[in-house]
Parts: sequence; structure tokens; C-alpha cells
Amino acid sequence: MNFPSEIKLFQDYIEVQLRQLAQTRYNSASPVHGACQYALDGRGKRIRPLLTLLASSGLEGKQSAALGPAMAVEMIHTYSLIHDDLPCMDDDDMRRGRPTVHKQFDEPTALLAGDALLTDAFHIALNPDIPHKFQSQIISSLADAGGGRGMVLGQDQDMFWTGKDSFTIENLNFIHSHKTGKLIACACKVGALAAEADDDTANRFYDFGLNLGIAFQVIDDLLDDTEGTGKSKGKDLAQGKLTYLALMTAADARKMAEELTQKAFVNLEPFGDRVKLIRGLGEALLNRSY
Repeated sequence: MNFPSEIKLFQDYIEVQLRQLAQTRYNSASPVHGACQYALDGRGKRIRPLLTLLASSGLEGKQSAALGPAMAVEMIHTYSLIHDDLPCMDDDDMRRGRPTVHKQFDEPTALLAGDALLTDAFHIALNPDIPHKFQSQIISSLADAGGGRGMVLGQDQDMFWTGKDSFTIENLNFIHSHKTGKLIACACKVGALAAEADDDTANRFYDFGLNLGIAFQVIDDLLDDTEGTGKSKGKDLAQGKLTYLALMTAADARKMAEELTQKAFVNLEPFGDRVKLIRGLGEALLNRSY
């Protein structure tokens, strides 16, 4: 995915920091450390940590303060991918154009690697540069997005509705607002909190991310293709998964993604040109081809 040059600088910075984190924190010869390094390897788009850093930057926050929360969000996202790909969940063999962690290693190692990344994320999120009040809000936001009222609930409902034909658009929106939207919303909010934003500002960034996250999933459904997404081609359709294309035409899905993205942008209007980079990222996500 090609980002504007200014955003690409942030993306390159994230790759360097993730590589250093993986090599220093997961540096033993154990299989689980190898799996953590493999999972964090630089093949993702890094959308979530980008949103964290760009939210903070738009509010004139310190990059050093936002880095820990940005890494934490990506670690939680990576854990979720490892666990979602397991045979007991979505049973995927390919992720980011290469074998999933349980295929490259084995199922027990993949399970433990996900556990390690999720747990370690909360330690990485802590940063002495952030006042205690905002640190506690960041930790709470991460837990809410990743836990039983967030991604876990979304995955549960995704599995519950798989193979059923009585689902509605409300069911699908619930799944993706929790499974995808909440962590993307959290990524934006913790970036704002790292910049010591007030509650109204932090909530605006959260709402921006929530709408952007659902739009992201709609586009993902349109790109359900090995070459397009790096995942197994047509896997969702073959498994009877809920997708937006099961409920609407591709043209209507595209229109929905555009409307959600515009709704997201409304939340950023009070900040003007300061948030042009995070807006630019939102536009790039809407128009992506993979």
C-alpha cells in the first residue's frame, strides 16, 4: 500500500521501532520468541500504530510519548491475528502473503505467542513521559478494545453467525465495530491521550477511528483476494462468514465505505490542517487496492 511521503516516514519509523522491540524483548532461542518475532515482522500496513502517531502529531504531542501506546496497539492487533488464524477459529493458512504463525511453527507455539504479545502490550504502553492520569486512560482504552467488550466479543459473534443465513446488517455492523472498529478507534484515542488531550478531543478521535474501522472492513470485504489482502482467497465466502457483499452489491458497499469515511472526517473538523496527515491516511485506506 502506497502512502504519501510524509506518512511513509512515520511508517518507516514504526518498522524500525517494532524490529528493535522484537529483537530485544523476544531474544531467546525459544520457539515462542521466534514466533513473536515472525509475527511482528515488517509485512503489515501498520495502520493502527500509524493512527496513534498521527493523532498525537496532529495535537502537537511528543512522538516519544506516543511510541509506547503505538507499539502496544500493534502488538494487540498482531496477537488477534495469530489467534484468529488458528484452526479452532478461522483456520487460515495464509496471512500477509506468507504462512500463518501456527503453520510456520505449530498451534501451541502460536497460542503462546499471542498470549505473550497481548500481555506484554500493556507493559510496553507505559511511558514515564505521559502523566499518570493519561497513562491510566490509555491502559483502560487498550483493555476495553481488546477484551470481552471489544475484539473478543466481535470474534465470538463472528463465529456464532458463521454459516447462518438469517443475519442482518445490524449483526454485521456489531461484529465489525467490535472486532475491527474498536481497536482502530482505540489507536486514535490513545494517540490523542498521549498528547494529553481533553475528554472531548479524545472522544472525537475515538469516533473518527470507529467509523474509519468499519469502512476499513467494508473495503476488506471488497478485496477478499489472496493477491489483494495477503489472506487465503475467498476464505470468508467458503466458510460462510458474514460479509457486506452477502447483503449488498459491490457498488453499495463502496458507497457505504465512502459515507463512513466522510462521517469519520466530521469528527476532525475542529482541528483544521493540524490533522491533515491522519485525514490523508483515512483517504488512502478508502482508496487502497490491498
